[in-house]
Amino acid sequence: MVEQPQLTLLQGKGIQGDRNACVGSPRQILITAQATLTRFGLKPGDLRENLVLDEGMETLSSGQVIQIGDALIRLTFLCEPCAYLESLQPGLTRRIQGNRGMLGMVMQGGAIAQHD
Repeated sequence: MVEQPQLTLLQGKGIQGDRNACVGSPRQILITAQATLTRFGLKPGDLRENLVLDEGMETLSSGQVIQIGDALIRLTFLCEPCAYLESLQPGLTRRIQGNRGMLGMVMQGGAIAQHD
């Protein structure tokens, strides 16, 4: 995971240049909150997230469409913790349940930048 000042999102696919970009996947992008990283003692990229929001995600829900920069993202569902998280911190998979972030699909492509 490498921090980028700007990304290009591709409609229906995900992040341009992302090896996991996949047409039609409901897992095109993972969004988490800085508060989540802080709460669990993690640094950006540890959760394999694509975007970190300054604001909490408590008001976001599945099916909601959010705009970031020029792009529109439809939130699909919560990202379930996986075994990889255990390599970061023993017990993290259990502790972070329901707080890893939201997955989404790119409904309208476009550029996004830090602080959008």
